[in-house]
Amino acid sequence: FPVTIASEEVGIQDFNAFYSQFRTAAIKKDWTTLKTLTQFPFETRGELDGDPIIKYNEAQFTKAMDVFMNQYAGLDMEGSSELNILEKTKTVPKSDQQADYVRVSNLEFRKTKTGWKFAFAYFVEDTYAALKKK
Repeated sequence: FPVTIASEEVGIQDFNAFYSQFRTAAIKKDWTTLKTLTQFPFETRGELDGDPIIKYNEAQFTKAMDVFMNQYAGLDMEGSSELNILEKTKTVPKSDQQADYVRVSNLEFRKTKTGWKFAFAYFVEDTYAALKKK
């Protein structure tokens, strides 16, 4: 008897393989690919633990990410943006990876049952202000 098994699409299980695809798409501003690599609703929060979480659907994602990629990452004195950090960070050492969570600058990636996804970002106050103007 034939057996049919319902299955969900299985995404990339190795973080650096996933990150390579994500990084390339982010640098190119390939929003279509980025959406496939993102968990929705996509969540952001300010820099403080008590800041409210704001959720974005796929339609809102492009505008939010476009502004976020220009945000000062706060990791160096040169004023590098999130995009600059992605350009510099080609891979993430295994020692900086948790089994189901990786953070690169202000970006959080989570391993889901279907593979790695971009799930969360920390927005600074200026980013939220720029979003309101856009």
